[in-house]
Amino acid sequence: MSRVFVAEEVALGRRVVVKVLAPELAEGLSAERFAREARLAARLHGDFSFFDDLLSRARARAATETDRNFLSQMQFNLAMEAGQAGRAARIAADLPNRLAERMFAATFWDGDSTAGAAQYAEARALVSARPPAEPNARHAWITTIFDVAQYELARGDTTNASRAIAQLHALPAVPHDAVESVRPGRLALILDAQLAGRADAGQRLNSLDSLMRLGPIGEHVRLAGNLVASRLLERAGNVQRAYDAAQRWAITADPAEMSLYATYLREQGRLGGLAGDREAAIMAYRRYLRLRARHEPALDRDVATVRAELEKLARQSSGR
Repeated sequence: MSRVFVAEEVALGRRVVVKVLAPELAEGLSAERFAREARLAARLHGDFSFFDDLLSRARARAATETDRNFLSQMQFNLAMEAGQAGRAARIAADLPNRLAERMFAATFWDGDSTAGAAQYAEARALVSARPPAEPNARHAWITTIFDVAQYELARGDTTNASRAIAQLHALPAVPHDAVESVRPGRLALILDAQLAGRADAGQRLNSLDSLMRLGPIGEHVRLAGNLVASRLLERAGNVQRAYDAAQRWAITADPAEMSLYATYLREQGRLGGLAGDREAAIMAYRRYLRLRARHEPALDRDVATVRAELEKLARQSSGR
């Protein structure tokens, strides 16, 4: 189907891989397939500078606005994975409004509270506006209702949580693509499980954990829900179940599309160490550090903590 060549890029003095499809096989295929494949390779080897350069060149040659937006979204995801929230914000500024919501969620989950706070006012304004009719815009509006409430809950502010839960329960599912729909009731369940001080808190957590064990449930629900379930289970003293939840994204997620990839690696490393799965924890931490080799200063503490934990696990593994 294809031929692969190892070549040297003379201008930058580096070795690259060139993959070429025969014309009759390439007909009808978009650049998306090759961009996804290159991104997976970049994740494996940690060479994001090459992939970022590739995307920049592809954007300059893109024939349509749709292609340019797709490639920009890939660059946005790449910047977030690399811990470069500031750069991601500059990319998002020129893109459709969904990326503002996605950046808000990604920076919050990844621990960069400065970047998350910078998006809060914009996200709050979006959910206060009249619900849009266009399906993709409505999808962004619904998930941002959840993101805003989640952001507030994480800071101990429960003022708007009950209202957001009721609002989400009242909204119907919205078709998102050919495979899945956005189901607001499931986002409400994630928020509901986090309201503390109730007699049935354990039952609500178990309901959330059971939902996360199902098959395809929507990307936003799966990614946010498993992180919430993992943190609540750990807080309840069940480290093994928390670790299981942190690993569940791999069951249905497409690694080329998944946001919060670095966050999950960090949680897998941390909880794997606590659960006694030392080798898996070491592997997850090493992948995280490869992703974050050129992170921005806001994540210095996070990266330093992971590096220290990795060194500790490595010493334990070697018996020193």
